Amino acid sequence: MEMWTEKVHEINTYNPDCRDANDYYYNTELSGNISPLTKFFFNTFVNTIGQKNIIVSFPDNILRPLPLIAYTYSFLQKKSTMIFTSNTRGLEKKSPREIHNLNYYMLNWDGEYLFYDIPIGYLYKDKIEAKIHMPLANRRFRKRYTEHLKQNFITTNGPKILLYADNSTKIVENVNSILLDNNTKFKNEMEFDLGCIIFENVDRYINSKYTSKKFVNWIKNYMTKGISFVFHFSNSSSPFINYIREKTDSFVIPFSKGILTNNNGIAKPTMDYYHSVDTEKAKIIEKYNIDRPYFYSDDKNIRVFEPLIESGNIDRHFLEAKNLLKRIDESSIRNKKFYYRSLGILYSLQDLIINPSKYKIRFGDYEIGWRFFRIPEFLDMFLNRISNENEFNQLILANYISELDNIYSELSKCKRFGEDSSYTRIGKDYKILEIILNKNQFYNKNHTLMIGAYSNSEASILKGELDKFGVDNVEVRHIGWLNKSNFDRSDYNLLLPGPLPVRYFSELLRPYKKILILAYNGYNFNRIKDQIKLVSEYSVSEEIVSMNYFKEIYDYVGLPQNDALFRDYQERLDKLEVEEELISAEKPINSFDGIKKLITIESSDYKEDLNNLGQMIKNMKAEDKKINYQHPSSECLEFTLRNLENGRKCRKSLPIEKTYFFLKNIGSKIEEGSPKDLKPGNFVIVIDNDEKKTLLQLIIEIYDLESSIDKEIIEFWKEKLILFIKNTGIKYRELYDVYSDMGGEKHYQTVLNWGKGKVIGPENPKDLYIIGKILDEKILQENCDLISDEIEKVRNIHRITGRKLKNVIKAIIFEGQSLDAQNLSYEEYLFYEKVKNGIYEILEIR
Repeated sequence: MEMWTEKVHEINTYNPDCRDANDYYYNTELSGNISPLTKFFFNTFVNTIGQKNIIVSFPDNILRPLPLIAYTYSFLQKKSTMIFTSNTRGLEKKSPREIHNLNYYMLNWDGEYLFYDIPIGYLYKDKIEAKIHMPLANRRFRKRYTEHLKQNFITTNGPKILLYADNSTKIVENVNSILLDNNTKFKNEMEFDLGCIIFENVDRYINSKYTSKKFVNWIKNYMTKGISFVFHFSNSSSPFINYIREKTDSFVIPFSKGILTNNNGIAKPTMDYYHSVDTEKAKIIEKYNIDRPYFYSDDKNIRVFEPLIESGNIDRHFLEAKNLLKRIDESSIRNKKFYYRSLGILYSLQDLIINPSKYKIRFGDYEIGWRFFRIPEFLDMFLNRISNENEFNQLILANYISELDNIYSELSKCKRFGEDSSYTRIGKDYKILEIILNKNQFYNKNHTLMIGAYSNSEASILKGELDKFGVDNVEVRHIGWLNKSNFDRSDYNLLLPGPLPVRYFSELLRPYKKILILAYNGYNFNRIKDQIKLVSEYSVSEEIVSMNYFKEIYDYVGLPQNDALFRDYQERLDKLEVEEELISAEKPINSFDGIKKLITIESSDYKEDLNNLGQMIKNMKAEDKKINYQHPSSECLEFTLRNLENGRKCRKSLPIEKTYFFLKNIGSKIEEGSPKDLKPGNFVIVIDNDEKKTLLQLIIEIYDLESSIDKEIIEFWKEKLILFIKNTGIKYRELYDVYSDMGGEKHYQTVLNWGKGKVIGPENPKDLYIIGKILDEKILQENCDLISDEIEKVRNIHRITGRKLKNVIKAIIFEGQSLDAQNLSYEEYLFYEKVKNGIYEILEIR
């Protein structure tokens, strides 16, 4: 196995903070001083270039040695390297793209800047912009380098490093203009001999089964051209790593948390390195190391808040409810939707971030439609419905509902924050506010506090309470949305209201500064203890998968599997008496079955609950699919259509409360509106060729957001308003006048867009309230803040998706059969197949 330092000349880095060339730290050697983990990556990389692609999984949003990786490839292969990074700024006040650019400009070889021979620039779809950074050079030298870069870009076709900087993700192989140092701009056609493409934090693009498949399809043409790929996963537990490995012929370098903390073959030499390296020198070198010392801490920084919160009689009622459930004949239950929803309440009541008296659940069936109910209202309805159950189930369900009501009573009759005379015992809602208002006592004040909510409605309510206290540096997010989000978690502390829902278990493995979990004493605390134990137990299972990946690399480069890494691993396996498993295509986490395998005999109660929860979720989804929440007065218009792709005629019924993309004629702009706005001769787009699918449903499906947002809540206001306009015949100007008379402050065009369904929702909950008053719709009036909060979750992605979708539609219409999907950006490509067969000319409307 050849060493990186044997194949690439010595590389140093200037210290941008030094101004004196005689300073000891003015120029620091990198090649021999990077961390053992970083060396392992580079040694693997240089021995597999052009033969295998590389996946590196490491729990950091930034792949810090990226400038060195790009230079190494371009230097050895004499080809350009393209990098997809992020322009989002974190607590470091610079984006990853800016950080990589600045750090590359500091690299030198015996005092000569590396960018002199292999320049770096921001790449857009039609230009390159070189943001030259030379804090140590005087004006004369800077001018000389700028002039050389100009010649380098124009007259030579040598390798370049390209940091992609456009809004969409697109592989670019040529440009027509160059901008140097913000003031030297010139036109020049330039093609790149592209050899390597690096995706930093590829989790941004791969976050569902659909997106993982489309991502592979999008890059496959470039794989056949012999281009090398490096994929960086910041979520080392991502279930899609192995899929990408198989489809892209990649080696996986799995620097997961389990490997870093469990294996002394890695941890010991690394910690020895960090203890021995000069402190000042370390500050410079760490800009290029893949790791940091804190990644090796075996202290997971996960702990339960102490003292535990008093549970009162919660456990007695909870266990009695569970015992009653065992006696119920589920197969003969008639009120299944009520029953399964009540199970959700049973298992979530103890982990709310608000007082249960403020909590609302959205529920509905054929009989009542849907609306928001407080828990006592829901339980009363359920109790009134059990009269149609068999005699045995009536008795059991009545007692079960009584126990559920007792749990609610125990939790809701707790001391209110700021109301000392309300009750004696405090609940989690009180403790959460207490921690937030005194967060510097529990967390580092320089880091944002993230609060994970386990249901959608409670996050909105807590945000409202925090606004009253004027709290800053605190965010509240639904745990599903949080689990799907990509951000630098090392800048955040996490506060959880109880044991994490199992499908989001991987969030406990993310590198937060600190994770604090609230618990009632008794059963609630025991479940949390089990889950924290699973973190360490899971890391053993995770390590087995990781070591299988290492074995593939060792076999390929011809290294014997008897070094410290493998010796330490095998010794621990022997002690634990754990059997190794081969790498499989199954995802290793985020499934009930995968987690249950790790649960010990002592955790039998928890295992039983996982079985109950898994079945409950499946049953609730099944029941939800049976319910059609369409408004009773919903109508459809019958359209005779001609498919633009194949010319076939067909008929489709389009509900008037839904909205669709349409063009008035070929060449006109793409709009969104109700079927009642359409006319013969227009062109309508039916997403996925399914007339009931909206843009929001497409977003949920593609990004796997089903559990993170409530589609019914978001679309409710729009459907109601469109039906109101249709049924009353009110004119848009009249609607605007009524809105203004009720205190509305938006302009006419904004209200017109609402009425035509062109936006996902008003930006201010006050406007939702006014719409609710106009429609005499209590749901909107009483829940405008909650609905607005759900809308805000997807507003940006809805706007961006709409724009990308319009670009795809234009490309399909104007390029037709000649459209090359590879010319689309990745984001556009995601939607290509969803619309390519669903563009129709309207022939007739009935």
